[in-house]
Amino acid sequence: MPVPFPCGRLGETVSKRLNVRTLIDEEEISPGNNSLAFELVNSTNSSLLQATSEPQVNEDDRIVGGTSCAHGEIPWQVAIINKNTGECFCGGSIINENWIVTAAHCFVKIVPTEIAVGETDLSKKEGTESRYDIQQVFLHPRYNYTRSRYNSDIALLYLKKPILFTEFVVPICLGPKDFTENLMQSGYMAQVSGWGRLIQGGRQSSVLQKVEVPYVDRLACKVSSNEEILSTMFCAGFADERKDACQGDSGGPHTTKYKDTHFLTGIVSWGEGCAVHGKYGIYTRVSRFYNWISSTTKK
Repeated sequence: MPVPFPCGRLGETVSKRLNVRTLIDEEEISPGNNSLAFELVNSTNSSLLQATSEPQVNEDDRIVGGTSCAHGEIPWQVAIINKNTGECFCGGSIINENWIVTAAHCFVKIVPTEIAVGETDLSKKEGTESRYDIQQVFLHPRYNYTRSRYNSDIALLYLKKPILFTEFVVPICLGPKDFTENLMQSGYMAQVSGWGRLIQGGRQSSVLQKVEVPYVDRLACKVSSNEEILSTMFCAGFADERKDACQGDSGGPHTTKYKDTHFLTGIVSWGEGCAVHGKYGIYTRVSRFYNWISSTTKK
């Protein structure tokens, strides 16, 4: 029996509206002769439910040069909301009905926080959105804000109650370590999304934005940065185009599409400004944390 809301896939209604081809139920993701051979690890189980921190606002909180998303176009995207102010201060990704993955630096200081799913336009009711309270925040064991704000910049959020999946609320796929690393460096354009600022120092967007960015060679990445690029990080973006993540996008997904399925390959982490000439966006390297994500979410 097919999974009603498989990870990394757009729903049929959304796909038709966007004119996107979807895989039929019987078709499997099969790399064939492609070097990205892997065994798909679906981040959801088949018995899905039927549908019906003090934020750190600063120049490092990482969409500039992007476009507005259609409703339901990025159904794994979540908004992390400060319940005291109503502000969306970071993003995240659904990995299954109980867990969200985001950036650790979003939770250095804690205030009453909730996550919103099924959202595209935060300024209005769309009829598909829901909010969930967080029961526990798991920062990566190697994350130490006082030593390095962005080393091992990844956190998992355990929710108080399971997410109800619909066509507008779907988990992202999380592939095995080697597959994710190879896919990230494969040459495919990746997609980054969020409700962050539209320009450095400017206003945040109320409508979810997206931008496509390429992976940047590690040497070029290191040369471009005034800060150390650790092995848990990678660069993506353009040296000479105004396209980048920006303040408020932190924690959001960097995803790469393969065979009509989207996989989580990075997490928006930091940057030296937004879309600055000669600079790139810096992302948490999800492949390095696959084992930790897998073991933590099985507890």
